[in-house]
Amino acid sequence: MAMYIPPGRRRRRLLLSVLAAVVVGLVIGVIVGRVTAPTVEDRVAEVRDTAAGAIGQLQALPFEYEKQLSGDQQFEQGGGVDDALARTRDELDRAIADAPWLTGVQIDAVHAAIDDLRSAAREPVSPDDFETQVGQATDAITAVFGSPT
Repeated sequence: MAMYIPPGRRRRRLLLSVLAAVVVGLVIGVIVGRVTAPTVEDRVAEVRDTAAGAIGQLQALPFEYEKQLSGDQQFEQGGGVDDALARTRDELDRAIADAPWLTGVQIDAVHAAIDDLRSAAREPVSPDDFETQVGQATDAITAVFGSPT
């Protein structure tokens, strides 16, 4: 036997059911959002990894610099140390953009390290001097970003 439920009560039940479903959905959404959001440690590690990639590119430059100084034909169509430094600067700028905690002085130190290398490559300096400057630049960049995790 079916029970008669007045229309007003049916609407109230439906409204309460919809409201309860919305509340439960919001609570679940907030919990999932909190669990999956990147932490500060994740962001710092990501920035450090990006900077470590740039440092790796810098550490490969002395070999490329020697080849360029000797007139290696692979650089006739472009490329070379200057282009590698431009790519490295772009990568470091991406890391800087993702690191709002860096100060202006730290950012200037990173840019100065790359600019000094670019000047040395254009002068040109001896391969040993260039390698020394690469070491100084990587030390300066590591001092700003820290070691990768």
